[in-house]
Parts: sequence; C-alpha cells; structure tokens
Amino acid sequence: MRSEDWSRMSWHARQRFMKRYRPRPVPVATPVVEPVPVRRGLNDGIVRRCGDCGAWMIDVCNTDHGRRYEP
Repeated sequence: MRSEDWSRMSWHARQRFMKRYRPRPVPVATPVVEPVPVRRGLNDGIVRRCGDCGAWMIDVCNTDHGRRYEP
C-alpha cells in the first residue's frame, strides 16, 4: 500500500486494514509428555523373557535356539 492511500484512509479504515493484514503468530507445537498407562494382563508376573533369545515365554521357551542346525 502506498503512503498516499494510507494518508487518505479514515481512522476506522486503517484499523480494519491493520486487523485484516496483521501478521498472526504461528502456534508452536509443544510435545505433550503423558505417562503411558500400564496394562495388567491375565498372566501378570508369569510372562517373562527367555535368557537365550529374549523371546517372551510363560514357562518354557518354544524357540529352537539353533538346535535345528546341530548334527
């Protein structure tokens, strides 16, 4: 907008112009850190990891742990 146009505008028109073309702040997304809810399963305390392969198991690990490659 030229300065001549600005000087000819009324006060009300200037306010409307500034309101319409005023740069608005861009909201910055802040990460919301919420704790993950703990789900208690039916086998709580029974399910554990295998010491050899790290698979989840209840009593006995059913992974062959390389036994199929033994002679």
